[in-house]
Amino acid sequence: MRAAYHRAAWVIVAGAWLACSEPSRAPAAEIEAETATEAETEAETETEAETEAEADTETEAVADAITLEVRVDNAAHEGPAGAPHAILHVPAGLDPERRVSLVVFLHGFSGCARVLALSGDVACRPGASTMRGWGLAERHDEAGTNSVLVVPQLAWMARDGSPGRFGRTGAYRAFLEELLAGPLAEPLGGRRALDDLGVTLVAHSAGYQTALAILEHGRVPVDAVVLFDALYGGTDRFAAWLADDEHRRLVSLYTGRGSTYRENTALDRLTSGRAEVRRSPHPHGAIPRLQLADVLGELLAAR
Repeated sequence: MRAAYHRAAWVIVAGAWLACSEPSRAPAAEIEAETATEAETEAETETEAETEAEADTETEAVADAITLEVRVDNAAHEGPAGAPHAILHVPAGLDPERRVSLVVFLHGFSGCARVLALSGDVACRPGASTMRGWGLAERHDEAGTNSVLVVPQLAWMARDGSPGRFGRTGAYRAFLEELLAGPLAEPLGGRRALDDLGVTLVAHSAGYQTALAILEHGRVPVDAVVLFDALYGGTDRFAAWLADDEHRRLVSLYTGRGSTYRENTALDRLTSGRAEVRRSPHPHGAIPRLQLADVLGELLAAR
């Protein structure tokens, strides 16, 4: 497996000293009383040791936010050398003992994972000119959810919405399992079973094509789909996915009265109003950074 990432070290140290003394000779009654007292003390000590052992097995919450840039074997698109295949962000306070969700952001045309996830002036790869970052990692944390943000690099800086390898059966599952076995293992307290985690897909613009590929070929249970002005096609397929499970949620935002407005009108009709169709007050390119926190907070707060 080819993977490059920064690892955090978790150290748990526990120690206990148990002192025993040889009793001196004493009358039988005193010996019996001392024996009873020693038995009670040993029982208390064992109980305390068991309690400490149980506490040591609990996984601690993440103290500081962790952002990882990774290159992996199961990337959607290869991309140029020096550019990560994905950005992973684990917020401070994430509690591995509770149910953890993966929030996977799927970008549209001309996307760069570093610019999408990070803040400030960001270069997509070493030596490249900088662009203003969208800061989606910070927006994700503002939602206050027990989730990890995953931003896979799709088609590199191109007018291309194709899913790449994620269009192959099971490839998306292999990608997530590689992350869980490698860079996310330590922050999540050990390798986690993918099917025990929640998964929410957030697609912006042409990212809807990759969202459809994942829903139909990814072999990963998906709890919710968010479309940020992304419903340019596949409306009947999104509706069919929603209809297959009453617990699923589909939130779709649109702007203006163009193609995404028409497709969302059709989606509302096809799902008999079950899809959560909303008009965004923000421009197309600003929706993710301005509405990600609110939407995630609404979807994942109770999970």
